[in-house]
Amino acid sequence: QRSGIEETIETDTALLGYLAKLIEKYMPESRVYDPSGVVEEFSAGMLMEMDFTLEASYMGKFRENFAGDPRVVVPAVFWESTAKKVLTMERVSGIKVDNLAAMKEAGIDTEKVAHVLADSYFKQVFEFGLFHGDLHSGNIFVVSQDTIALVDFGIVGRVGQEMKQNLADILIGLATQNFDAMIKVYERMGILPAGIDRASFEREYYDIIVHYFGRPFKYVKIGELLLDYIRLASRYSVKLPRELLLFDKCVIELEGLAKVLYPEANLLKESEPYARRLYVERFAPAALASRALTAAGEYSGLLADFPSEAGRIMKKVMDDKLRIEFLHRGLEDFMGEVDRSSNRLTFAVIVAALIIGSSMVIAAEAAPQLLGLSALGLLGFVIASVLGIWLAVQILRSGKF
Repeated sequence: QRSGIEETIETDTALLGYLAKLIEKYMPESRVYDPSGVVEEFSAGMLMEMDFTLEASYMGKFRENFAGDPRVVVPAVFWESTAKKVLTMERVSGIKVDNLAAMKEAGIDTEKVAHVLADSYFKQVFEFGLFHGDLHSGNIFVVSQDTIALVDFGIVGRVGQEMKQNLADILIGLATQNFDAMIKVYERMGILPAGIDRASFEREYYDIIVHYFGRPFKYVKIGELLLDYIRLASRYSVKLPRELLLFDKCVIELEGLAKVLYPEANLLKESEPYARRLYVERFAPAALASRALTAAGEYSGLLADFPSEAGRIMKKVMDDKLRIEFLHRGLEDFMGEVDRSSNRLTFAVIVAALIIGSSMVIAAEAAPQLLGLSALGLLGFVIASVLGIWLAVQILRSGKF
């Protein structure tokens, strides 16, 4: 690890954090992407990457996951020579995945490499729930047409069982062009905002699907489709989960590499077996029994706690200690406007009083005199005029008159 790299990263990420806050402040439409949250996650990820023992641990986990799969090589870690700033691992020999000339010279079928690459990625997501999060060409080497090697596990994505099911449903919806089912997945995920114009969102979403799937599949680019969906989500304030964004990023990278290797690569076709397997497993007797047992455990806990909770509430009622708090939404602006209006009214009354009082002083011809008029009365008129003009300017500037 290079000397002073941690200080450089901390400085750079602090600057990015400041810029993210400015973007959120002056570009409200950017908030759906949570720029500050992205910078925080990026900063945490970079700091984690600085600890090579964590990366080594992930390498061990991936190596264990692929232990029975000869298509994927993950280098072994030499722990006796590994520390926080030093990572010592097995040497990997192979050809960079985008070096088509070298693969052609070695007699490697790049179509098979594309299939292995895509299948191994979806296996990571849907079987392991742990996937390589940085699929650029420098991290993937081709050992043979049937074997690839993965390196650099500094960025790793994790998906739970629920997210696996959601991703599977999304991919099946794409493959079958069933956009109604996909909308229901987004509802289930809770990412559609309460005030969304559902009809407009569904119409634009359908237009995106038709735009891509109304052509021969070899011309369909899933990466572009996902980018268009992210833009649509931004317009409708749909807040996408970070793990879904990382999955989308990896699919975009994967498709770019797969199309280089084999222009007719079909990622949806590669993902379909895993997605359908998850879909079927959801309704398998063992899965249904497991969910039933989990639900029964939760309800039994609720029933067990109910008597004591009910007793606690009744005791508060009997002791006159039960307090109910009301949250009024939107009244803050109303109360502020009432305060401003009352302040302006008070100011206007003061101005009117100054005018009336000054008139009475002038009528009484009170000394001292200036130009034949009471100086105090004239001063009162001047003050009242200045205050009146200031009040009028404030009302005009507010646009509420």
